[in-house]
Amino acid sequence: MRVLVTGCSGFIGYSLTERLVDKGYNVYGLVRFISSSRKLVDGVQYIVGDLTDYFSIVRALEISRPDIIIHLGAITPVSESFHQPRLYMEVNYFGTINLVEATRKRVENLHLFIYASTSEVYGVQNDFPIRETATPKPDSPYAISKYASENYLLNYMYRAYKFPVVVMRPFNTYGRALVGQKHFVIEKIITSMLEGKETIEMGNPEAVRDFMFREDHVDAYITVLESSLNSNKYEEIVGEVFNFCTGVGISIRKVFEIIKELIGWDGKVVWYRYSRPTDIPKLIGSFERAYYVLGWAPRYSIVDGLRRAIDEWKEVLSK
Repeated sequence: MRVLVTGCSGFIGYSLTERLVDKGYNVYGLVRFISSSRKLVDGVQYIVGDLTDYFSIVRALEISRPDIIIHLGAITPVSESFHQPRLYMEVNYFGTINLVEATRKRVENLHLFIYASTSEVYGVQNDFPIRETATPKPDSPYAISKYASENYLLNYMYRAYKFPVVVMRPFNTYGRALVGQKHFVIEKIITSMLEGKETIEMGNPEAVRDFMFREDHVDAYITVLESSLNSNKYEEIVGEVFNFCTGVGISIRKVFEIIKELIGWDGKVVWYRYSRPTDIPKLIGSFERAYYVLGWAPRYSIVDGLRRAIDEWKEVLSK
């Protein structure tokens, strides 16, 4: 089974490709560039290409000849999308169009195309937990770029060509020590405390999120892939949308307090030091569909996940 993973050197992509190799899949990874500082997984066959360059995508498909494509490649920091909306559309939306159109024309008998969307597409909702039937209300350039891609895939490619797509909407995920990314909220809190900062500046403490640990997120992709190989499950997966989350909401303030206690930090926090033009007050998802169709459920509680994330960051920062 040949699997092409875009965004393979990113947060989820790194751990996912590692797991796929361990499971014996023939894994190809699309990367924009390779440098000595970039962490790569042994056993992955890397192909240099860019989602915004159609011809490099064609080349990647000709080399990899994939049975399954897992499309993680995107620019993901929500806050930055307000400053560079055009770039987010070019990479996340038009890059996705390049990939799926090249795949439709160049890849015969594609088994499955897994698209990594985001819970951010839901925007401001009133009913919780949020199910896949909720009407999306994306309110950031990032979320709009992802939802536009969903529409292209489900309302056009799937309906017009039976393109074998499944859309995944993972909720907020943490555990980025393995790729050294510090700029997301939980990563910022952990690394700032471990580095001994006396004051940490934060945004809105009352925002509530459904935080999922990295390994549960990676398990979601593996579960979808392997479920699709079951002929009885395939028709229940293709053309569908699945949430992946914990079903438990927690405020940023509470997360901060848990991490503070686990690390033993005694500094000062300053809230409301930055804000976004729009901010979703509450995101709590339901993984009911994933559980009943795929048998997937999260394994990590917020405390267990934070403990592991802290241990990983301690190891990374000590090097």
